Amino acid sequence: EAPDVPARVFGALVRAKVTPQVISQGATRLSLTFLVDNAEIAPTVRALHAEFFPTGERRKAPERRKAATRA
Repeated sequence: EAPDVPARVFGALVRAKVTPQVISQGATRLSLTFLVDNAEIAPTVRALHAEFFPTGERRKAPERRKAATRA
């Protein structure tokens, strides 16, 4: 598991001055849900994107397996 994920998520939200209204964590640290006001959706997405996908860092998309064809 990645124990720093919740800290990174909420650190990014604090820096963006976004206040979650409800926070819920599931059985793992990666199962994290939170609600924000409608007006804060765009800043939330931008903050999380900047935190987890910094500019200049490109990840190669995984290759999709082709479905086996039957003759």
